[in-house]
Amino acid sequence: METRQVVQGTLAILAIVAALAGCGPQLDPAPPQALDIGQVYVGTIASKTGTWRNSGTANASIAQPVLTMGGANASLFAGALMGVVPVTVAKGQSLAPPAVFVFAPTDVGQFTATATPIVNEPAAKVTAMTLKGEGIMHYVAGDLTLGGQQITLQPPKPVNFGRVRVGRQSPIVTFDVQNGVFATQNITITKVQFSMNNQGFSYVGPPPPFVVPKGGKVTVQLRFRPPAFPNPPQEKIFRDGVTFFEVQTDTMGNITAQKSAAGVALCGVGFHPSETPPNPPMTCP
Repeated sequence: METRQVVQGTLAILAIVAALAGCGPQLDPAPPQALDIGQVYVGTIASKTGTWRNSGTANASIAQPVLTMGGANASLFAGALMGVVPVTVAKGQSLAPPAVFVFAPTDVGQFTATATPIVNEPAAKVTAMTLKGEGIMHYVAGDLTLGGQQITLQPPKPVNFGRVRVGRQSPIVTFDVQNGVFATQNITITKVQFSMNNQGFSYVGPPPPFVVPKGGKVTVQLRFRPPAFPNPPQEKIFRDGVTFFEVQTDTMGNITAQKSAAGVALCGVGFHPSETPPNPPMTCP
């Protein structure tokens, strides 16, 4: 009899412990996937909202407006509650209004971080939200005069190479390097330079140095061959910038002056063929 009572008492204690272990708020990101803030120009800021859902057995209270950031690139992200604090997230409900997250890349590349709200209840379980974003370079389109005579590119807007299958190359795309209408002297383009490497863009011609006559223009040619990338994803946007320089050198080839420059942004989409292509297909903005 005593043994039976001991067993029953032990089972009762274990049941109480199990019940207590299952009590309390539980906040999980909703939806559970990483929150993608998207492509953001380096030096600028973009934001997106996200929320948590309370799937626990008790309400959760959040008193701190600022969220705790973690992960490899925490310094590039920030998160805060949009509403008045303290805020209660009732069981079975989502945080409302949602939190707002900002991403401010300082370099080109893919970046991730985590965000966690500070919940008052000691028994609360909180799952961190994963944040991600991509920093991309913003190449100014059009006049980038540094001194000397003005060079412009026509049209003065990003050059779109369209969608190109991986392993193939685009048709030649042309645009004009133009000397100012009121220019008083010729300009010699001595250097053509891409801002990034391995983005698939290539310069076809004419080979530098070439002369842009005063008040005139020279048509230049470029191609796009998307670099190979793993499948999935089925498609990927590539960006770069190309700059045309007028550089003066001495008899030894040393640069003595960089009189003028003009740059333009480049964009193309590489894709893998598929029976079920993405809908809508990815395109350059």
